[in-house]
Amino acid sequence: MFIRFDDDLVYVEPNAVERLARAAVQMTESTHVVFAEAWNNSIVSYLAQCEGIIPLEFGEVKTRFCMDPLAWGDGDFAVKIHRLALDAFEAGEPERLFFHQDYPLMAGEQFSVSCFASPGWNYSTLPTPGVLEPDEEESWHTIHWPRKVNKTNMIIGDALVVHLTFMRQQQAVFATNILGRYRALARKLCN
Repeated sequence: MFIRFDDDLVYVEPNAVERLARAAVQMTESTHVVFAEAWNNSIVSYLAQCEGIIPLEFGEVKTRFCMDPLAWGDGDFAVKIHRLALDAFEAGEPERLFFHQDYPLMAGEQFSVSCFASPGWNYSTLPTPGVLEPDEEESWHTIHWPRKVNKTNMIIGDALVVHLTFMRQQQAVFATNILGRYRALARKLCN
């Protein structure tokens, strides 16, 4: 089993790794990779608005696209959804952000690879075992290989992690106390 974490995840819900690993072990033959519900991910934001978790008043995520202009590129939107998440975490209620179901991604639907689980055989059966071609991991895991083997990926709706920022969001997010709130939350959870 391979579980990958991006270097800029600032929160991992206490049961997320177990849920993600369990989903990977139980995944069907038609599934390639299972992804965590990565907060501050464009497709996750789109689905969270569809479920009523992220209010439309924050701005409407209009596309189920990994680089939606609002969800991927707007720092003020990122600040609002981080504050929404932090309010839930500080209240001890991360489940307020969980999806009501798991969501399949179509074969070839690009998805930011903030956190996922994948069985080792995905890599051992490659033409050169362990070598991704193309070697850029996001396109390989979400576009290239799923199309080649005609498999879908899945977002696990109760395996929650939080991605801090995309480049275009950094200035707005770093101008707030958001990172300090995540630090304080980490200290509280680790004690």
